[in-house]
Amino acid sequence: MVKETYHHKDLRNALIEETLAVLAEGGFATLTLRELARRLGVTHAAPYAHFADKRALLEAVAIVGFERLTEALEPIAASSLPAETKIVEMSRAYLRFGQGQPNLYRLMFVAPEVTDENGECVGLHGAGQRAFATLIGAIAELESGRSNDAADLQDRATAAWALVHGVAMLTIDDRTALKSERSPDEIVEMAAAIFVKGLRASEG
Repeated sequence: MVKETYHHKDLRNALIEETLAVLAEGGFATLTLRELARRLGVTHAAPYAHFADKRALLEAVAIVGFERLTEALEPIAASSLPAETKIVEMSRAYLRFGQGQPNLYRLMFVAPEVTDENGECVGLHGAGQRAFATLIGAIAELESGRSNDAADLQDRATAAWALVHGVAMLTIDDRTALKSERSPDEIVEMAAAIFVKGLRASEG
């Protein structure tokens, strides 16, 4: 029987959503297009009309992940909160995204299945850059009185992302409890606050 959420004319999106469901249930190492076809009640060949192979499907799923991460960050970036508060709140939202969807997060950032031999994927870079741009904007706002070129902002945003990404990965792998009694939310808030304080100090 065809799964109730599947619509015949939208198999591509149905495959993406079903893959997201599989990721929520477990990992993606054993995921196959054949199994997805079975779950959706379509022929084994049907998925190949939309995705050449498993890698192409996982790339599309990872791009959706970046789109959803961007959707979580943009309202904060566009809010009337002070710039330093935006950075802290965006850091917390980023962590919550990783905590809530750990296998999707791993697919987006560390899975070799979606990168080439150089560790790159053009599609993922573009999708990730849109999320990254929200952080660049918040830092530019924080440093509104400072003369910055694009490269400077990119470097500082990279440093901020490295801090938050590190907390997210340690949390996903259940490692923070080994070093601190603070909650992951407290740790990421503290990391963001230290970063903001460092930026403020560098203005002097």
